[in-house]
Amino acid sequence: MGVLIVASDVDVLARFGRALADPTRCRILLALRQEEDLFVSRLAKSRSACHAPPSDRSRPS
Repeated sequence: MGVLIVASDVDVLARFGRALADPTRCRILLALRQEEDLFVSRLAKSRSACHAPPSDRSRPS
């Protein structure tokens, strides 16, 4: 079973390498990465707002 996991990882890396070599696919991967970063940033903000003291919640950010 370990060999299947390694082969799968190698396949994923090979596909990722081919995607980076293609300008269109590279732009798509970059856009997906930026969206992920934006999502994580928004999630962190919303979590910190939920845990803020009540006086801080009423103030606009």
